[in-house]
Amino acid sequence: MSTDFLPIAEIPVPQTLGEHASIWAIRLAMIALVICLGLEIRGRPKTSHLLANLWLFGAIAAFCHSLGALNTFHHGSHAEALQSTADQTQELLGIPIAAGLYFNYLFVATWFADAVWRIAAPTRYQKLPAAYHVVVTGFLVFIAFNGAVVFKSGPFRWAGSASVVALGALWLHKKRNLERNAA
Repeated sequence: MSTDFLPIAEIPVPQTLGEHASIWAIRLAMIALVICLGLEIRGRPKTSHLLANLWLFGAIAAFCHSLGALNTFHHGSHAEALQSTADQTQELLGIPIAAGLYFNYLFVATWFADAVWRIAAPTRYQKLPAAYHVVVTGFLVFIAFNGAVVFKSGPFRWAGSASVVALGALWLHKKRNLERNAA
């Protein structure tokens, strides 16, 4: 009996150093994302030295994964990467949609731009409206959730799910404490 939520084709087992590097790059990116979000929920300013640099590290790791996956798993072929994305979506949803690859590119670009902004102009970054942070963080979390939970299986899906639950519990705990202190 499978412990997976959905029947999804297994990602090929990494064979080369490049494949291992690509997979570990995205794992490190997701770890950085979860740690940063956890620290933000606990009240650390987004532009603190630690948080801004860890956020940039995560963005760079996500970029390295994208570049590495394109070159190692898809032989440098954007068309092959699109077909792979369409095949995975076909298996999951019954519809071959390749557009997810473009959302992954947007994910990397958004994360990187946000990270550079935090470091290059921290005062201006801190003054951005809350809506900016909600949209950017929401988009990054949505794509990360899909990549780490929806399109994964086995232990990686469980680790992604546990991360989402842990961040949600941390956020709820903070919200309840704020409400209790306001009363």
